[in-house]
Amino acid sequence: MLLSITRFFISPLYVKESNKWVRLKNPIRLRGFQYELLRIFSGTSSRDVVALTAPTGAGKTLTLLIPLFVNLEQGVPHYHGAVGIYPSRELARDQMISVSNMLDALIGEEHRLDSAVEILKVVGGPKVRELIEKYEGERREECEEAAKKLDECLRAWIYATEEGLELPILLFLSTSRSVRALATLLHGAGVIERLSNRLALDFLATRLTSCYRVIFTVP
Repeated sequence: MLLSITRFFISPLYVKESNKWVRLKNPIRLRGFQYELLRIFSGTSSRDVVALTAPTGAGKTLTLLIPLFVNLEQGVPHYHGAVGIYPSRELARDQMISVSNMLDALIGEEHRLDSAVEILKVVGGPKVRELIEKYEGERREECEEAAKKLDECLRAWIYATEEGLELPILLFLSTSRSVRALATLLHGAGVIERLSNRLALDFLATRLTSCYRVIFTVP
């Protein structure tokens, strides 16, 4: 099947608002190109490639959440997340903070989980919770030291839909340091069998499939 490419160029002088609102705890009005992206992603069998060119402040960062909005509108988790690749760690961190602020506004700060340990216990499932709680109980200082290095790079919210379903949304700033911190915590708890960055990334990719995950990284 051939790929088609849809291109957007957004004028630096004017970004058109659409009449489309996405309603979470607090609503957000999409701009025209964001709504067009929502419509493209809503065709979940599509293999279109979208090339977007827009100036600073146009709203490109929000596009990392567009697949999440499709999931919420359709009531089915077609999309498991998005990856943002940036030219520097500083920009990747800035973009994570920006999306974090968006989610605080859309979902509510009160629905943000407090720490890396809490996040892994909540979104990792019963077995992961059991192992981490055991790790906390038996080697608390070691667990807290590993988690402290991870807290700035791992954030999550629990969004409750009108139907009563709970949807975890997770952000991870992926650097060599943060991946090693995740591996150290998971290995210390016995979640992964050896201290391995690859196994830590595999955990994010395969063990947290109930989450919508946004990964911020560099080439």
